[in-house]
Order: sequence, then C-alpha cells, then structure tokens
Amino acid sequence: MANLKISQIVSMRPELTVRPDLIQSLKLLMEPILTLEQVLRQNLSENPLL
Repeated sequence: MANLKISQIVSMRPELTVRPDLIQSLKLLMEPILTLEQVLRQNLSENPLL
C-alpha cells in the first residue's frame, strides 16, 4: 500500500485595521509646527469641548 501523506497549509496573514482616529493622529503628526498650531486652533474653535 502506498504511503499517503496529508498536509495542511495554514496561511497566517496579519491584518492591520486603521481606524479614522488613528489616521487623524498620523496626519497631525506629519504637519509642520506652524500648520499644526493653525489646525489645533481651528479645531478648538469648531469644538470647544476639546
């Protein structure tokens, strides 16, 4: 009788989920300081709870 070899290949692919708040944080970190200050001031004026 022939030897039967059964093998299972499991593919483990890491997935990355990028949330909208993470995208916003990354955009802020990439801004130059003066632009960042303007963005923060604008956000504070639009949303005083910040």
